[in-house]
Amino acid sequence: NLDNKNLVDIGCGNGLLTNKISKLYNFNKNVYCIETINYLDKSVNDSIKFSITDGKKININNNLADLTICFLVIHHFTSMDSMIDEIIRITKHAPFPKTALILRRISR
Repeated sequence: NLDNKNLVDIGCGNGLLTNKISKLYNFNKNVYCIETINYLDKSVNDSIKFSITDGKKININNNLADLTICFLVIHHFTSMDSMIDEIIRITKHAPFPKTALILRRISR
């Protein structure tokens, strides 16, 4: 059970995948969606916290995330170095499986 763990989804889009992951792995309270604009689907759980980013700074405390996911959005970052630094800053620094960072980009 991951009740007291924090999930952060960078580039969450409409939030449906975040919602599904949070239910699947029982992240019951501490789920954060980060996006450049707000177009969350109305069916997304009300307990999910949403934050807007400018693509350079994430408005989340240091070392908050036990799991940070970033699927298929890295190639959209206006400042790759800044965002990677931010992702590392917000993700807890502990060995897996206590914490994890999952990045995925489109292969060409």
